[in-house]
Amino acid sequence: MDLNLTPQDIAECISSLVARNKLWSKKKVFLYFIANKTAGCFTNSAKSERLKKYLSSVQKEAMPQPECAASVSYKIFLLNMQDMQKI
Repeated sequence: MDLNLTPQDIAECISSLVARNKLWSKKKVFLYFIANKTAGCFTNSAKSERLKKYLSSVQKEAMPQPECAASVSYKIFLLNMQDMQKI
């Protein structure tokens, strides 16, 4: 298992939780994530590893619950800080 946290890891965990939440029962859910790859949770190895393990355990704990959302899909937008500085 790669110990570096990625925006994909976050999106998959949250999608899994949303799919099992009765609030979204029988609904199509679309999630949008904006990720800054230079943020501390991605660049700090210790923090990245700790958060990845935490998200993995949360997702594993939720797995026995049945999915109740009709569907869950997501899109990740990667924020490039160099482009933001030009604005």
